Amino acid sequence: MKIVKPVLLASSLSFVAFQAQAANVNAFLSWEDVRYNDVYDDNGINTGKGRNYHGYRLGMSVSPDNSNWTFNLGFRQNRSKGYTQSVKDKNPAANGAQMQQVAGKRDYQRLDFGVSYRYRFNNGWVQPSFNIRQDKTLSAAGANHTTDYYNMDLYYNYNITDRLVWNGRFKPEVVKYENNRQYIGSNNSADVAKHTRKTQFGWEIEQGLRYLVSPNFNFEIAYNDVRKRQDDDKPVWDNTTNTESNPQLRIYMTYKTPFGLTFSPYIRKSIFGKIKVKDECNLDKGKCTGLFTEKRDLTRYALRAQYQINNNVTLMAEYYRENVKFLNIDKETSKQNYLRLGMRFTF
Repeated sequence: MKIVKPVLLASSLSFVAFQAQAANVNAFLSWEDVRYNDVYDDNGINTGKGRNYHGYRLGMSVSPDNSNWTFNLGFRQNRSKGYTQSVKDKNPAANGAQMQQVAGKRDYQRLDFGVSYRYRFNNGWVQPSFNIRQDKTLSAAGANHTTDYYNMDLYYNYNITDRLVWNGRFKPEVVKYENNRQYIGSNNSADVAKHTRKTQFGWEIEQGLRYLVSPNFNFEIAYNDVRKRQDDDKPVWDNTTNTESNPQLRIYMTYKTPFGLTFSPYIRKSIFGKIKVKDECNLDKGKCTGLFTEKRDLTRYALRAQYQINNNVTLMAEYYRENVKFLNIDKETSKQNYLRLGMRFTF
């Protein structure tokens, strides 16, 4: 993981150098606000508190003239204010006294770089890309998280007829996670420093059929599935495994109005047994207690919109509401509201 920062820096410098040459450049500067309503008490009741955060994002792509290469660079930074809660100190020396605990407060930063090449053929194309990304999170509870992502993203598109298009993607990924915690974020003031590592292997696949009703209107039905497998993710180093599957039905639509405003609503819905999270060695007081499977039902309703002011500037916005129901545990629905506003500049 120590090599990720130098690699990202070198990639970024190469990326900037390409801009000095003749190329098509797209830059998207935006602000996002996210509100998670997913904090629960011991009885599974949603307290109304949430892990809310907001911050800016910058995404940029460069495609040299007369070339099939594309270089992508992204940066984002946001902050969550968190909340303060009063809890009982579990340290025996505290004699049951109450202590104030700051939860959900953290600063987050992300940097990513990718390079892709589009192979063109009759009626379609295939575009593999290679990407690296690093996330860093610093929380008020003393935890310092670093997560490194390495993946290959394979996109493809094939025109079956003039109106029917088959498209999709396949993304295998390796994630390396490390957590250095100076003081564990729990209600026990006797807890000491802890260090956690884990490795996650996963993949995402999406297969869709898009139908072009007219030049200004199309819709798509797709199947998406994400699979993850995590190892060594327990603070007691018990070398257990956590697996997750998340099959979804996704529906997309795009409509460009006569006055230039484009609407792109979409829906995501869990299918085939919903989201399943399997913990092969679920912990209870630091000990393995056996297999546990958590089932969830996800629904997302979203709307994207954009308006092109001129050849160089486009206004863009996105909003979605996402609900996650817990099917086999006594826990209220988790809710998330997301808003993003920005501008895209094309040169």
